Amino acid sequence: KRKLMEYLLLSVPKKEVKLVECTGYCGNAYLRPDQVIGCEENVLLSTNLRDEAFGTKGSLESWIKNVSMYCVGNSRLMFSASLAFASLLLKPCNIQSGGFHLAGTSSTGKTTCLRVASSIFGSPQYLKIWRATDNALESLAFKRNDALLILDELSEMSAQKAGNVAYMFSQGEGKDRLGKDCNLRETFHWRTLFLSSGEVDLAAHLSEVDNKSKAGQEMRFISIPSNSINRTNGLFENLHGFSDVSEFGKHLQDSASRYYGHPSIEFVKHVLKEDKIEEKYIEQAKKLGRDCEILPGGVEELARKL
Repeated sequence: KRKLMEYLLLSVPKKEVKLVECTGYCGNAYLRPDQVIGCEENVLLSTNLRDEAFGTKGSLESWIKNVSMYCVGNSRLMFSASLAFASLLLKPCNIQSGGFHLAGTSSTGKTTCLRVASSIFGSPQYLKIWRATDNALESLAFKRNDALLILDELSEMSAQKAGNVAYMFSQGEGKDRLGKDCNLRETFHWRTLFLSSGEVDLAAHLSEVDNKSKAGQEMRFISIPSNSINRTNGLFENLHGFSDVSEFGKHLQDSASRYYGHPSIEFVKHVLKEDKIEEKYIEQAKKLGRDCEILPGGVEELARKL
């Protein structure tokens, strides 16, 4: 032990590596639990942030052929996938966190949309359920920094907590807590977009305990009806030749479990190479917003345009 301490004190390494305690962008690199994209020699992610949900399987071409192409003509699928890629632009474009919620009856395809969005980042384990403690959800949001946070079944969390948690996600900061030594513990911070689903929206869920949703909550946790397009096909407009919603959804979920992870990696590589990315994407977002302001469909029309 003494010799080891002498070695550590006297050694002068030729290369220094920065240990990073958070996933996401760090200088000219993007850190995922499974790999570092960019300047791999200079940064390393802390081992306590390992997450098996991040990973790759198949190829980008296989994902495009078996998953992505079926989003064409389906506004909710396209919106969910677009949100996944948009989450990778928060830091470069200096945009705050926020989220969306697919609300509607069961068997309309909500979970399928979440599975497709999950496949952009990793395995089926990437999709989580609302049924968790506040502490666990804080930790999950921290692990999804500069990525998309995806949660299924809003009703699994009590109505009293759901509104506060949604607010917490959008604020990008967890609670201040005391450690065992009565000193403040380090507070979790994150930057993320989140995508949720459930049979009811946040306002209806809060009404179960006679609570009203606040305007700030509704602005940061926007509800999108999932079954308002086609009574037969649920939230899908185009089944691409499949006989029904069930068959179409099964194909997408099976494909999302076989091909995943590569889309986000390739997108980040593109982002890291871009110059003046904030000006480019912010201007595109503003133009899209202006186009949709005059449309009567509101958020639904925005999803269609995306």
